[in-house]
Amino acid sequence: MFFIPFEILSQVNSSDKEENGKTYFSEQIYRYYAKFKEKSNRAFVLGNREEANFYYQQLVNKHLVGSFMDNFNADCFSSDQCQIQDFKKPLILFTYASWSVPTKGEIPAINSMAKKYKDEVDFAVIFWDSKSDVRQASKAYNKHIQILYVDELKTRDAYTVKMLKHSLGFPTIFVVGSNKKIIEIKRNFQNEIGIEDEVAVENCLNEFKNLVESIQNFEENLVTNSFD
Repeated sequence: MFFIPFEILSQVNSSDKEENGKTYFSEQIYRYYAKFKEKSNRAFVLGNREEANFYYQQLVNKHLVGSFMDNFNADCFSSDQCQIQDFKKPLILFTYASWSVPTKGEIPAINSMAKKYKDEVDFAVIFWDSKSDVRQASKAYNKHIQILYVDELKTRDAYTVKMLKHSLGFPTIFVVGSNKKIIEIKRNFQNEIGIEDEVAVENCLNEFKNLVESIQNFEENLVTNSFD
């Protein structure tokens, strides 16, 4: 998990962020990240990793889960889905850098899940790299996974980088409902070193199945509540 220095953002435009009384991810980062960073960094300095992880989970579960995902910009590798709002189905968004190595079994599991659930869930991977750096890494994923990338050298993408990369680090998984409400935020699952390939894939599949089940339960409740 990477914790990168993060400056406090200027207040976001209230007319954009208070639509229909929704609380957005960027608002919650603005309100709570500085306090989290201070406590987490102090715990790391003192060698208290469990305490630092507690603060991370507190930030995620208490303040970020349940907020709505902003319409972040990214560049598309081979599709026209370049913003969060372009994804009409529930979304599982994986964040990486092209040089980071996913845990064993992760990519085959993602490919399998994307193929199986393509009609009800969108799967996307966002890389924090330039297009040229992403090109090779993207070849490992099948056609059912949308590949996005954000170049930190482009001013246009600075907001996305600050929000999704510098706040929670990477690799991180964002699970988002069809209404763009954040259902879960998770650190990527890690298999033990030396584990057999088949077991590694199965472990990752079980993790991702849990994410899909969370989406299915959320969407069922969304439909039920719309009729109440």
